[in-house]
Amino acid sequence: ERELSALATALADARHWRGSLVEVIGEPGMGKSRLAQETRQLADQFVTVEGPSGSYHSNTAYYPFGILLRTTLGSGADADRAAIAQRLIARVRESAPQLSPWLSLLAVVLGADMPSSREIDELDERFRRAKVEEVTSEFLRHVLPTPSLLVFENVHLMDDASADLLAQLAAEVSTQPWVILVTRRALHSGFVPGPDDGHVRLPLAAIDDTAAAALLESVAGSTP
Repeated sequence: ERELSALATALADARHWRGSLVEVIGEPGMGKSRLAQETRQLADQFVTVEGPSGSYHSNTAYYPFGILLRTTLGSGADADRAAIAQRLIARVRESAPQLSPWLSLLAVVLGADMPSSREIDELDERFRRAKVEEVTSEFLRHVLPTPSLLVFENVHLMDDASADLLAQLAAEVSTQPWVILVTRRALHSGFVPGPDDGHVRLPLAAIDDTAAAALLESVAGSTP
């Protein structure tokens, strides 16, 4: 009840352009995935997009965001690179034409192929990752302009590039109509929110004796 109440408040705030990052922390089996599923149901009027992380892809740069961006473009997981590139070009022209010179940076996140541009060729390599984060963040602001739930499960397995990009989104979320929901184990790997960045932190633990007794009574029917 406590966790769902906090998530319901975050969703209500997002409807008024007061976005937030919600961090659910717990060991395997504590209910992180179930809580994420309950949140999806609470956000039934939101646009929901997901960026999954897993051990098989922990070394693949931007893998979670590649999945998330493909969803926003309406591309399936089995779409070929050329089709994804064409969808990206069309969507940028429609929603964010000012990003056209940076299309190939978005293509990097998507895992698609696209020719470079003069602006990108002139970009110092030291600033390339920061520019990818800036461009991707701006693109998401244009394609997710309404209340949206962004779900990133198992972010302790997230690759470094995605972790930096997620940190960029988290830093800007308070002015967006978004709830960014992340689930993770209590590990110092992948994406770890800062302790003082104002996010909602929900550590999952065993229920107390009073709640356990109430749960038993609720399922015992007429013979508690």
